[in-house]
Order: sequence, then structure tokens, then C-alpha cells
Amino acid sequence: MNWREIETTRRHLGAPRGGYYFYALTRELLRRGRFFLRRRLSRGEFISVNLETTAYCNRACPFCFNHPRFPPRERGLMAPDLFHHLVAELAALNFRGRLSLYFYGEPLLDRRLPEWVRHLREKLPRAYLHLATNGDLLTEELFLALIRAGVEMFFITDYAEEAQPHLIRLREKYPFHVELRRMGEARLTDRAGMIFGRGRELAQPCLRPASQLVINWRGEVLLCCHDFYGRYKMGQVGEKSLKEIWHSPEFRQYRELLAQGQRSRLPLCRHCDDTGAVAF
Repeated sequence: MNWREIETTRRHLGAPRGGYYFYALTRELLRRGRFFLRRRLSRGEFISVNLETTAYCNRACPFCFNHPRFPPRERGLMAPDLFHHLVAELAALNFRGRLSLYFYGEPLLDRRLPEWVRHLREKLPRAYLHLATNGDLLTEELFLALIRAGVEMFFITDYAEEAQPHLIRLREKYPFHVELRRMGEARLTDRAGMIFGRGRELAQPCLRPASQLVINWRGEVLLCCHDFYGRYKMGQVGEKSLKEIWHSPEFRQYRELLAQGQRSRLPLCRHCDDTGAVAF
């Protein structure tokens, strides 16, 4: 833990020293509790969730499926009833890993986000709430509203040609809650072998589908975070329980193949060059 970053953040938040230090310690334990998460993983449970509440994005980056050179997918907002049903299921499973509010939509375009984050925090007190964003719409007012609602970490990738000053200021004032990188610092994955067409065929294991639950705005549980078009739908939230979907024979078969490094058996995975690391 970087106590200087914690103190800088606390001072700018105006939070009491003792209370904020205790908060920071407990959040770090959640974030770094890999021993406990590995125990869950060894029992065949998912330890992280990618949850998309909106399919809209304000950018069209050339290394993303949202670029106009790719056929568009259907866009929309997650229905409130679906969201609340999903959160109730995660609470019943006592989910306590990382919950990331993103898939391919820009989460800050969803104006319901502060309210929904408060609901997530109330129902999932031991989850680590993580928000990945391009930061274009992240004002300090919205940032503080989301922190107070329950977001622990903003993972911001600045895609602008010139570094955006408002993002630099957020990182300087609230370093405990902000991880900021420039586009050139990001590792660009050939997602599903479709982004760059590198044509690689890796034989190494991929453990993402064995550790991460991916849910798009329609409530479809997908095989992987690179399945933009939903080619491999494992189930629909509300029709079957998350536990039933996760442990379904089809999902288990795919996970076993990928854990053995047999990416070539799945068209979606054949030319994907993701490292396949466990998605903590």
C-alpha cells in the first residue's frame, strides 16, 4: 500500500483520517485477496464479473469492435428489472470478487450509474467495484458521486491525442482511486483474432472463461470478454440461475478445452492472442 497516495486522496476527499485509513486497508485486502479468490477458483467458482449496463460508446477506436469497419451489434440499456435480478443472484452467491462495470459500452454514458452503484454496494458489500472508462465524460463531480456511491477504482485509458488535463488532475488529487494510462501504454489484444488479423494460433491455456462471468446489456452470459457479437451465449439471466449457467455442461466443456490450450477447437478463440491469465 502507498500511504502517501492514501493520505493525498483522503485530504482531497475531506475524509476523517482514521475512518479513511480503515476503509483503504479493507479495500486493499479485498483487491489483493488472491489467496481466498484462488480457493473459490479451485472450487470451480467465478471470481470476477464484467457487467455491461449500456452498449453505447462515445468513441470508435480502430482497435475495438465499435469501429465502423466492423458490423454494429444491437445497442441498448440494461433493463432495471434485469439489473436488480442479477444483483440479487450475486448477493445470494455471496460474491466477493471484482465486479467491473464494462464490456464494450462506455459506462459513463449510463446516467443511472451512481444509483446503480449504490445498490451494488448495498447488496454486495464485499465485492470490489471497478469501473473501466475512457474518461472523456468523467468530471470531478461525477467522479466524487461514484466514489461516494461505492466505486473503489477507476481504470482510465486516455485515448485522446493529447493527454487530457482533467484526467491528470483526478489522478493527482485522488491517486488511491485512479489508475490512469495513455493509449500507447495499453497492450492491444487481437480480440477473437478479428481486430488486427494477426493469424496467430496459440496453444497456451486460457483461463478467462474459468474465472470470469461476462454479462452484456441484454443479460446474456457470454463465454468471454472478447465475444462482442455474443456468438457463444451460455445462458440468459432470468431464464436460468447464474449457478446453473456457470455449471452447465456446455460451459464446462468450453472451459476444459481452453484450460488444456485447445483454442483451435473454438472458432472464436482460434486466432485470439490474449494471454489467457486468470481474471482476478
